[in-house]
Amino acid sequence: MIGVGVSLPELAVRGGGWSPASLFAGGVSGTMPDLSDLSTLFQDEAGATPVASDADVVGLMIDQSQGGLGNLGPELVTNGGFDTDLSGWDIVGDGSAVSVSGSLSITGGAVSNTGVRQDISLQNGTYLVPIGGVGGSSPRFGIYDGVSTIISNQIGSVSDVIVTITQGVMRVYPYTSAGLTALYDSISVRGIPGNHASQSTTSYKPKWYAPNILRFDGVDDRLPMTLKPTTAGSIAVRFKANVGNCVVFGARPSGTTGKCYVSLASDGSIAGGVGDDGAGQIKGSTDKLGVFVTAILTWDGTTVTLYEDGVSVYSAAQSGAVDTANPHFFGSLNFDGSSAAHFDGDVSNLIVTDDVITASEALKLHNKWSA
Repeated sequence: MIGVGVSLPELAVRGGGWSPASLFAGGVSGTMPDLSDLSTLFQDEAGATPVASDADVVGLMIDQSQGGLGNLGPELVTNGGFDTDLSGWDIVGDGSAVSVSGSLSITGGAVSNTGVRQDISLQNGTYLVPIGGVGGSSPRFGIYDGVSTIISNQIGSVSDVIVTITQGVMRVYPYTSAGLTALYDSISVRGIPGNHASQSTTSYKPKWYAPNILRFDGVDDRLPMTLKPTTAGSIAVRFKANVGNCVVFGARPSGTTGKCYVSLASDGSIAGGVGDDGAGQIKGSTDKLGVFVTAILTWDGTTVTLYEDGVSVYSAAQSGAVDTANPHFFGSLNFDGSSAAHFDGDVSNLIVTDDVITASEALKLHNKWSA
């Protein structure tokens, strides 16, 4: 899974011409998943089961705006190769753990599990945890965040695990059962840059279909994100809705202010919400029900603009500020922590930035996506 580091300028020029990756140059943050890259889509939150074929559910979607799995952060584990000893690791249990020829060998005691653990202080975020050379009679692996268990009793030939940490600490814990022996060649923890989306409840997961779309059921599907609205920014999404009055992407608090979302209005026109204004004010005039459309919503605290297929269909003074407390949902509206206005249809592309996409970029983006 681990790729070679790739910088954003390199991403922007690959394939020649203008690239959506250029929207993130110069430190712009946001999210840019790639639904055509199945190496970044997984059926489970832990990233253990890749999406491979039509109707596979999506439980984890890796953001590519900062290079994703090809641009991992620095190594955070101390002595993750167990080269000569177990420095950096604490032995837990009544058995034994030793370094043998550059590998970790754990033997369970007579009455309990035995393992080694290491607590890593880190920033909240998403991390790749590759576990190499797993073998022996009963290998197990656990990950904890200082408050609760994230992964426990992982069995068998464990390879790469992806975890999201919200407590600022990760405890990694390879172990084995009483009286048995497990082997590990290496354990690594490296950050995956960007803003990713995940869903743990199977019935809430959208499904992937060729050619490269996410299909939401309009009932309960959604992918929550840690990404929050910003005081100025853009949401760009290419989608086909089966019904009106549904939200493709966004968030808002309770009440009537602080909106930040892209939707399809009840009459089938593309629409959005920014600050005090919603889909009744910020909208186009063409019925787009049942066809793919590129909707791009931008705001800067002064002006709100809505583009339909690269052309401005709404531009007016911004009324009220965007609330920045509630993170976005993909496939529904995060309404003050609850999921509402679920999207019914297909999505092929999504980009969210904390910068304002220009008219020229909006047209280029639509042309790129519609090609």
